[in-house]
Amino acid sequence: MKKNMKKITALHKYIGIAVSILLIHLAVTGIFLNHTQDLDLDKHYVTSSWILDQYGLKVPQPDLVYAIQNDNFSQYGVELLFNGSPVIQIEKNLLGVVWYNGQYILATESQLLLMNQEGTLQKTIDLVPFSIQKIGMHDSGLVLQDKQGRLWSATSVLTDWKETPIKSVSWSSAGSLTSINKKRIHRYFVGDGVSLEQVILDFHSGAIFKQAGKLFFDITGLLLIILSLSGLLLWSSKRKR
Repeated sequence: MKKNMKKITALHKYIGIAVSILLIHLAVTGIFLNHTQDLDLDKHYVTSSWILDQYGLKVPQPDLVYAIQNDNFSQYGVELLFNGSPVIQIEKNLLGVVWYNGQYILATESQLLLMNQEGTLQKTIDLVPFSIQKIGMHDSGLVLQDKQGRLWSATSVLTDWKETPIKSVSWSSAGSLTSINKKRIHRYFVGDGVSLEQVILDFHSGAIFKQAGKLFFDITGLLLIILSLSGLLLWSSKRKR
């Protein structure tokens, strides 16, 4: 009997240590939550990558990026962003961007998009008589290359296209996002982040760990039951003495 009681005592002690860690966790997070308004927890935000991942907040990698000086055009699926702000949805990939006649001209396979310096869409040209592969600039103006490798130029209104023999063309090529536009895009996709109040609340409940959190609290509940029963057994054995 004494041997069994020693085992129960050891079990009670180790479970008590394990449970005490959880109780400290609950106490600390509970105190913070009890003073949410005093500490302005709802006005502070967490932007840690790991935390954002737990809430499904991620900044996707752009499919394409084009840069002209400090301006960026980036495509995410069908969404086109100008300097981190949404402009328009396009079904096909952006093939390039040039600055021509005081405006940006963006090319997809089947259309040209004309935007002003602020990134506002001014006009869409769908009547291009060939499939576009590249867009670029030449001394004589705007040049397009079709999928057969032929080069085309047009009048300033971009409606009357004709094949051209010019060779030296400065083609639009992929670029990279500026640091300020990376921050704007991050804010566009994830906002300010997750409020500190929400993070502490989900740490408190274990919800931030999803299924693992539920399992952890289930096991903790069982340990509390065992702790209580072993405590009663130890108390009862001492009374009998």
